[in-house]
Amino acid sequence: MRYKMLYGILVVAVGMLCFSCAANKKQSDENLTLEPIAEVELVGDTVKSSAVEIPVDVSEDGHVEKIYDTVINGMKFRDFYFMCEGDGEVISDETDYCLPIEGNAEALEKIWKSLAGPYDSEVLQKELEKECEAIMTAPKLVKEDMDYDVDMQGSFNHYVYPVFVDGGLVSYAFLEEWFYESMPHPQSTFITAIYSLETGEKISQDDILDDSQISRQAIANEIYRLLVEYADGDESYFMEGRHDENKMSLLNDKLGFDENSLIYNYERYEVFPYAMGTPSIELPKEWIKPYLKKDGVLYQYWFGK
Repeated sequence: MRYKMLYGILVVAVGMLCFSCAANKKQSDENLTLEPIAEVELVGDTVKSSAVEIPVDVSEDGHVEKIYDTVINGMKFRDFYFMCEGDGEVISDETDYCLPIEGNAEALEKIWKSLAGPYDSEVLQKELEKECEAIMTAPKLVKEDMDYDVDMQGSFNHYVYPVFVDGGLVSYAFLEEWFYESMPHPQSTFITAIYSLETGEKISQDDILDDSQISRQAIANEIYRLLVEYADGDESYFMEGRHDENKMSLLNDKLGFDENSLIYNYERYEVFPYAMGTPSIELPKEWIKPYLKKDGVLYQYWFGK
């Protein structure tokens, strides 16, 4: 599915950029090795990689389009990067899809459909080009004979990128950010998910965690403890309904992983006020081992070798 339509259809996508929880000091890009294979340069000189921030030089017409292949921990991905600047209602748009292109064709098709909708590589490129052109040619907005283009100017940013790849699994982040000049601060939506590169299926916590209520409650209690620690021990920061009786709701299925931890991620407002950011809680594999399904994908990845 396409998570974003021009001029305000903003639906759930993904602040990997805002990870600040004390329980997650490790940067996700430590686990990524980027090695460009082939790059098709259409406009501009530099590009924002799916894993590493690189300054982008916007061309004179406000357009950068880069499509290139890259290797992340031995797995091939194709990156579709677009930067568009306009003079109309939306003044900038940055989009980056980094999608797997190596392995089981049926599995890859499932992952692409989940991340980018019913688009193959050629169609996705055309859709992004069409959206970019719409931004760059958008007319100025006028209402009741008054130009309020300034108040409505802003930006949309949309990123779909892998943050960890190993063991036939890929941990993805989806980040969507938007801002109008009339807004007090930027807004964003953020999701993380794990996919099997073998089957193309999304891996849920039910595929990872033991089914027992005791196990789930123990995990929820630990997440709550770490979130309180993140809030400097002040439980009053929690949004309404997130106290003891609702700890189980912290198991939100927005999962990531690396070689050492299962990671739960939370959007702005999900557990804390806006200013507290988007916390990420790491549960070390040795701690969570007793609460994992023995035949689950992460147990096998960490302990089945």
